Amino acid sequence: MTLECVPKLMSTHNAIVRFRELHEKHKRGLLTSDEAPEYGALRDEFYSALQGAQRTGLQPGQRARQAVRIPRAIKIQLDMLGKQENTMTCDVGVAGFAALVRDDLPTGSPCDFTLTTAGQSLRGHARVLACVRHGSGGVTHRASFAVEAMSDVDRARLEIAVLDAALAALPA
Repeated sequence: MTLECVPKLMSTHNAIVRFRELHEKHKRGLLTSDEAPEYGALRDEFYSALQGAQRTGLQPGQRARQAVRIPRAIKIQLDMLGKQENTMTCDVGVAGFAALVRDDLPTGSPCDFTLTTAGQSLRGHARVLACVRHGSGGVTHRASFAVEAMSDVDRARLEIAVLDAALAALPA
């Protein structure tokens, strides 16, 4: 590492520290109107950095926050194809999630879901993007879902859970 990198690393560290402070205030509903623009800018920078680190491409018109998925096991109930399945997510983002399921799910299948995080049940509607066998036994599948509909309140709570998971993975 060269010495020129040190100021950039320190400014990145300071930005993350500040983002953590503002995110905690946002979660508690204590963010002031003066802090809201700073929080939004830091949140967007954080998502962009995560998206770059994950090396995920963006579709035209897509923002980094829509592409980022964070590894996180969260309880989820899936209601689809006349069946209900309680399982865990593998990863989660504001625009979608992946979960382990028993059956091979047809691509494009609709699904209602209830995600339980921080003692809250977040409900929405999703569609299967892909489903592949997972593990050597062949009895479990990893299904990826795109969130198609969710209340604004639940989507905001989901974003808090995603950011909490991402921040928890970083050193304090």
